[in-house]
Amino acid sequence: MNNKYLLFCDSEGTIAKNKKFNKNLLEALLCLSRLECKLVLTTGLPYHLISNMYDMYGIFDYYSLSNGSYIIDAKTKKEIFYKPIDNEALKGIKSLLKKYNLYYYFTSKKEEYTSCPLETNPSYTHIDSIDAVEECCQIKIQAKTNDGESLKAMKEIKDGILNEYHSFVALGNESINFSKPFVEKEPLWFSIVPFDVSKGSAFKTIMEVSKIKKENTIALGDSENDRTLLDEASLRILVRNRTKVKRDDALKVRYRNVPYFLYLLGAYIYAKIDIRKISKTLEERFIPIIADIRDRGKINPSELDVRYASRGIVRFQNKTAIFYKEKINEYKLPGGGIKRSETPEEAFLREIREEAGSKINTPRLIGICKESKMKTNFIQISFVYVSEVESFYEELSLTKEEERNESKIIFMDDEKAIDSINESINSLRISNKKSYYIDSFIPRRDLSILKYHLENHDE
Repeated sequence: MNNKYLLFCDSEGTIAKNKKFNKNLLEALLCLSRLECKLVLTTGLPYHLISNMYDMYGIFDYYSLSNGSYIIDAKTKKEIFYKPIDNEALKGIKSLLKKYNLYYYFTSKKEEYTSCPLETNPSYTHIDSIDAVEECCQIKIQAKTNDGESLKAMKEIKDGILNEYHSFVALGNESINFSKPFVEKEPLWFSIVPFDVSKGSAFKTIMEVSKIKKENTIALGDSENDRTLLDEASLRILVRNRTKVKRDDALKVRYRNVPYFLYLLGAYIYAKIDIRKISKTLEERFIPIIADIRDRGKINPSELDVRYASRGIVRFQNKTAIFYKEKINEYKLPGGGIKRSETPEEAFLREIREEAGSKINTPRLIGICKESKMKTNFIQISFVYVSEVESFYEELSLTKEEERNESKIIFMDDEKAIDSINESINSLRISNKKSYYIDSFIPRRDLSILKYHLENHDE
């Protein structure tokens, strides 16, 4: 499958917190990596500080490091781009730094040196003299406190570097007003990188290398130094975390909602739908993962198969639609796979037309349900909807397999529906069917969806 989409993911604050992924976010990225999507990690850190975290997952195609100063192929570790700070200018910057009581980090391809005490940043290598640092591609400078003296020093050093060394660009919170006390929790900081280098320039470089069109590019960022990155992408995703960044033309997603958003993005990519049409309902509420049905073991990323589906609750006269396969005594919720030309919502409307013979009102998305089948390296993502019947068609539109199993729709009271799905679970346990492993996920999934709806519906 050819990769036709490019997703740039900022690291800390956007897809990771305290250098850690959550499980759902990791699997969402893993599912995207199996579609027509190349993944890029962009960070202000050097490779040696992120390698343990990201290499083990094997989900990224490129690393854009040190705010774009260094780019490598994540699979082969081949260098694509590297631009260090000019040695003569570096000497001048070092002389300025010696005048002030500030933290500073010199980033090279292989390591990062800092003036911070070891007890403050134990992961960094401590050096006694900044003169020991030679070739580097980024310098990060940070105030030790937010008092007036530190602010004055930060302003003077920033102005001094920008005025004397015009080949460099300062990154950081450009909205800071140095004439007023800095009141945010974290100390003021900014970074110095070579001129024409930024997360945005790295985006353009990788877009050229991967030969992906701009209309198929996506960027996720959360702070001011991600602005150049967001400016280059067709779909701009601003993760609202601890940093307030005004961006009127970006889709805003809260951090806890990022995994769901990535699953929705995957469904759009799978269906070959314009990614810019993604619903802005993500700004309004948290879309939960209703259930994660899985067995023991680990997914093999290189052999993973991903399927997207839509299913859910259809109500009529205070009863729930249950799809009943009489011949095999199976009860399940209506729904099925998303086709290559439809959105998750369109797939749900079609499935209800086919399996429930019903025209429904606009469905409401309430969450997603995951099935992770480790033995078969298969993950299914189901978008779960709730809706009401408006009218009925004369007959169902069933597949041949559904007809052989004498399938029909039954509207049941909630308790009866739960009992019936539980009956399917018990029937499977004693059936000795060869397909028991795969089939057993269906009633467990639908039981979780039904119980979630009954506990959380607002009818």
